Amino acid sequence: PGPEPEAPELMEVTVVEVLDGQSILVETDDGARTRVRYLGVEAPIGNACYARESEAANAELVEGKTVYLERERKNRAPNSRISRDVWIEDADGNLTLVAAELAAGGSVVAAPVEPDVRFAGWIRATADGALANGFGLWAACGGLQTPEPEPAGNAPAERVILVPRNQQVILPLGTT
Repeated sequence: PGPEPEAPELMEVTVVEVLDGQSILVETDDGARTRVRYLGVEAPIGNACYARESEAANAELVEGKTVYLERERKNRAPNSRISRDVWIEDADGNLTLVAAELAAGGSVVAAPVEPDVRFAGWIRATADGALANGFGLWAACGGLQTPEPEPAGNAPAERVILVPRNQQVILPLGTT
């Protein structure tokens, strides 16, 4: 047996607001607030199919609760949010990765971005389980939908649905 692994550096914060299915507003003990985006996942946002349900699932898990932030390699996501693995503690004191829980319920899809891929396999496995079982956005929407682009010239508008393993399926508007 080798040496005992070092415990990860976790920052304890309180979730004061759920912003969407992939982002939260947290407050530290000294009152500082910051927006945090979960690493490794993408959620429907705005008026996309399943956005409200994704946000509600996130709120059920974390709103008003103490969570633990863990940094991987990069510090920031777009829109001045910090990017972190976010953990919740269960009644037995075990930590659970919020992104993996949301993926397991079909509220988000796996979307790892290098170099922050430490838990990508775990998140992808839970997301694949949600897909296989038709949970969440997989049943309601067929996958994560991106905003519809403006039609160019006479070309019909398209909608892109992200599916596991970064495959894309392009469907004409009005089809599911």
